[in-house]
Amino acid sequence: MTHPRRRPTTALFATASSEVLQALTERKDRLFVGSELMRGKGEYLALVDYEPGSPHDERDIEVARALSADCDGPVYMVSFGEDDERITTCERGALLSDAEADDAPDPEQLARELGLGGIFPPASPEPRSFMLVENASVEAVETAIGPTLKRMGKVLRLEARGADVLGWLENKTLGEFPEVVSEKLKTRVLHTIDMPRSFAVFVTETGADVGLFETPRTTFSEGFDCIDSILGETTREGILRAMGVDEARIEQAGTPASPT
Repeated sequence: MTHPRRRPTTALFATASSEVLQALTERKDRLFVGSELMRGKGEYLALVDYEPGSPHDERDIEVARALSADCDGPVYMVSFGEDDERITTCERGALLSDAEADDAPDPEQLARELGLGGIFPPASPEPRSFMLVENASVEAVETAIGPTLKRMGKVLRLEARGADVLGWLENKTLGEFPEVVSEKLKTRVLHTIDMPRSFAVFVTETGADVGLFETPRTTFSEGFDCIDSILGETTREGILRAMGVDEARIEQAGTPASPT
């Protein structure tokens, strides 16, 4: 199985035959149209959707419940959204549990336990985004986002950089954290993202994006209030150095591909 380039949005895990699961992708109600059938290392197969969209709904749960009547093990419907992680479990034709947020086991851990880790892209050796919280302490940032971190089960790395704080997540982008910190601390946050074709920096004040720097400039920046430099720098390496990112992390995070 080849590794995908994006994280899945929703998936169905079952011990059903590949023929049965493939048939679900051809249903007229389009519940699973576009989903990819993927085989893991064990008995479980997966129908995986990589397109952005809503988490699974009652129609999907009903399909999982009916499917579980003919499966040897539980059938799982999983949503992988950062703000809406959810696992629905059906077995022997009945709904066993429908757990969200703090009540749910980690969806990615469940997939790996079922031998389906291949539905995820390979992890980057270093984080792909950083944030610089201006005029703040590590303790203040920890207090501002503590509940969000606990709910999402993630560990945010924070280090003081003079009067500012540098933050990053290992092998993940920062998601909503820059906005949360900016809004709660009423301060400016610089948030970098290494995208496939460019390097971008969002400037956030009091929880709202007020500017975007992008190099090279692509259609991604259309509609944003674009700015020409960050901390007096105009290159990816220069900006990351000015933010206080270690040289090793600048190199290992990887330089985006040039546009063709």
